[in-house]
Amino acid sequence: MSASELCDYIEKRHHTYIRQTASELNDHLETCLKLEKANHPELQEILSHFKELHSELEQHFNREERILFPIIRELQEAKEKKMPSTVTSAMLEKSLGKMNEDHKQIYHLLNLLRNLSKEYQAPENSAPTLKNSYQELHDLEEDLMKQFYLEENILNPKLISQ
Repeated sequence: MSASELCDYIEKRHHTYIRQTASELNDHLETCLKLEKANHPELQEILSHFKELHSELEQHFNREERILFPIIRELQEAKEKKMPSTVTSAMLEKSLGKMNEDHKQIYHLLNLLRNLSKEYQAPENSAPTLKNSYQELHDLEEDLMKQFYLEENILNPKLISQ
């Protein structure tokens, strides 16, 4: 799979799924907070960190889709056509650096959510809505880890070797 094809895959598979899931999960967590606040005061903090994560993800995906992935596609097209690229190595390095900073912040927020939710394990006495929301949080994190693995271990090395 070429770097451009990997960018397409990440956008279509991971960005689409995570955007949809995060929007729905935000609504579910707000409902949980209304229903379970008295029994689970940690939900306020979980929702707050989740909103921050949601915002960070949207900014990160937009940077990838508007800056990094077009740079990658331009580099690949220039290489295939054996023509010079308008993209400089400094532009690529700056963009990759920002993506890595984003990943660190997202990892940090996921860690906070995982700790607050006790590894996404809802208490026995919690409502099904909370149990489902914790499962959705787990699934979202799992998908993000797959995306980040592709970016950090497959896409980035392809770019560095160019």
